[in-house]
Amino acid sequence: MKVLTKELMMKAAGCQDLEKCHSITMNDMGLTELKADILSQLVMVNTLDLSMNNLTSFPDIKLKKLQTLDISENELTDIDFIVNFPNLQELHIEGNKGFGPFICLFKWEKEVIALMLCPSILKVNNVPVKEIRRMKDNLINKWIIQMEVKFYVMFTEIYSDRIPKDEVDGVITSFQDGIKKDPLFSNATDREMEVLMKFAEEIVKNHGKSRQGTSVLHSPGSSSNTPRSTRSAGGLNQNCTKSPRSARIAGRIKTNGTDSPSWSPFMSDFVVETKYRMSGSPAVRTSTPLTSGNGTVSSNQKKRKRTDSPDSEQSISNKRERLKSPIKPIFTSLREKLPSLPDYDPVFFIRCHSTMNDPCDQETKVWKCAMEPDVNNPGQTTNMLVTCGGQTVCLIDCKTGKVMKRYKDLNKNECFYTLAWTTLSVEVSDKEENTNILAVAGQTGEVKLLHPSQFVMYATLDGHRNYVSGLTFHPEQPTLLFSGSRDGKVIMWDIGVPNLKDYSVEYRKLQVLQTPGTDALNLSINSASQTLLAACEDSCYGWKLNNLKKVSREPDFLFILPDVQGNMMKGKKKKQDLQTVDGLVDLNNGFVATKCVFDGIITVWNVKDNLPKKGSKSQVKVIVKPTAYLQYVNSEVDYINLGAVDGTLCVGDDKGSLYLYNISKLPDQSNTSMEPSLILDWPEITANTDSAKMNGSLHSENIVINSACLSYDSQILACGTDNNMVCIWKRTSSINS
Repeated sequence: MKVLTKELMMKAAGCQDLEKCHSITMNDMGLTELKADILSQLVMVNTLDLSMNNLTSFPDIKLKKLQTLDISENELTDIDFIVNFPNLQELHIEGNKGFGPFICLFKWEKEVIALMLCPSILKVNNVPVKEIRRMKDNLINKWIIQMEVKFYVMFTEIYSDRIPKDEVDGVITSFQDGIKKDPLFSNATDREMEVLMKFAEEIVKNHGKSRQGTSVLHSPGSSSNTPRSTRSAGGLNQNCTKSPRSARIAGRIKTNGTDSPSWSPFMSDFVVETKYRMSGSPAVRTSTPLTSGNGTVSSNQKKRKRTDSPDSEQSISNKRERLKSPIKPIFTSLREKLPSLPDYDPVFFIRCHSTMNDPCDQETKVWKCAMEPDVNNPGQTTNMLVTCGGQTVCLIDCKTGKVMKRYKDLNKNECFYTLAWTTLSVEVSDKEENTNILAVAGQTGEVKLLHPSQFVMYATLDGHRNYVSGLTFHPEQPTLLFSGSRDGKVIMWDIGVPNLKDYSVEYRKLQVLQTPGTDALNLSINSASQTLLAACEDSCYGWKLNNLKKVSREPDFLFILPDVQGNMMKGKKKKQDLQTVDGLVDLNNGFVATKCVFDGIITVWNVKDNLPKKGSKSQVKVIVKPTAYLQYVNSEVDYINLGAVDGTLCVGDDKGSLYLYNISKLPDQSNTSMEPSLILDWPEITANTDSAKMNGSLHSENIVINSACLSYDSQILACGTDNNMVCIWKRTSSINS
């Protein structure tokens, strides 16, 4: 045990008057204790190095001139003492073995807490303050989610509607006591616990404000005893404004205008329940749409812009011209019907991504949806649906229409565009169990990993410089994640396996793949050919994945899809000359389906059969030879995603309709246009409220279905829309004839 003495410090400082010392280095001296009366004499010191000792605490003294402090490689248990250094700019605290499990719960807590305690800091552990502030937002976000889940478990059943005013204080005290006793937070320092107690108080108070009645939507003829969500909104005083659907990205960036986070764990859900068909609707929705000359449905809907930034507002002449394929299908006379599919009934239409809980918010876009994998039965799904849009990710029970969990990001600029599921094997109580992990990403360019059991956001993958539109996991290596961004890169990550006790995890950036001059809208891995495909703004690229250690940075393949526009003007570049591949989904047996804006068809093709037999060191242009063409709408609206399960493909359009295709049996190299097996029209829906604003927000001439998905057995069909709706349909026993 070695205690600091005045003589020892004067020797290290090289001066006899400690009050005049400006810089002192006492690293690796075996110190175990610091004396307050000695350190308090350092009134002029601006640099103090006490690294590589055995210190367990720091005296409660003020050093107003101190600017740089190095206390790394000690055994400190907290850093609360830095509040006494008002001019501290640089702090080194890494390698302190005494930090408890709470402070080590996430990757950047020490840096974040240091910034919270001492705002003057410019750098912690050589990390700039700008980066630390971003870490701080992430850390607070994680704390809030943990506490919201605990609040839900403790109080939601007791206070399903609201907390009476005379009981709020008691609930706050009870909730705070529960936080203090929770093993996850029990090792927090006094300073950290102060922050948690403030969070707890805000959660309780905002829960009390947010339960003010119900707002449920229904269609004519719906059953009154159908399960409904009883969650409702508070502060529904915002004007319901209608924005033009052509302002595609205006909704992407301006989706959430609130400057402060919502503390309520489960905000309002506005549900459309449509147990039966609307009055007067046909028993079978199979009417063939009006077609244009090329055999596709015509639409005048405008292209939706992805961003308001100057680089995305480039004119058509500045974008890459579509490479022409010699393959030109003939649609006018050759048209076949796909096998029939059972009909579907609309059951729940839910508005759960609203900004500020506004029930008439029809601007927030629900960009992506996917069914949760069944951890015990590979290839199957549960009844849980995940959706993303705005700052929010929702987990919805398709049986009841209730939003079971919700994650809301604290970054007001975040708008989630994409998501992907994976199933990992984790260690739980000394045995291996499977658990699902959800990856989400969007406007900020950060990929966030969530654990669905509590909807905890436990890691942030930061590697992109612009928004992320595409995510996909490797089907055979579940920790490998690919993310595609506007920055022209596809990053391959190893997300690691989280420790579910404290949600610690180690992840790595493995490779950075280039998408030359464009961005990846959708990603898909074709297992049969071991190829990563990227559907991009003006092309479709592919990379070989048979050797993940040697994945090339540049694409191995440029896929040239069939040219279905037969009326192009020679010598002039038209909108149709630009190949925006906005739809891509992997099918069974090596097949994929792709969709291009303006084309009016969905192309089904076998990746392996189209790849060159001989390898090449340079990029290969592949003229895609389709297996089948599926008839679709000829629309200018972009970013409409495809969905598929065994034998069935689904996609929405810009009129609120859903198209389903039975692709269990397809012709070999057919040049015909296959008509949809089933078309589901947008149902008539109303709100069971007298609010004209609420009812007015449910209807629009052009309802864009951004994304659609199916359960593994096709019993459930779900989609997300441009007017802030999550729509759930269930299959009936009747077969569409």
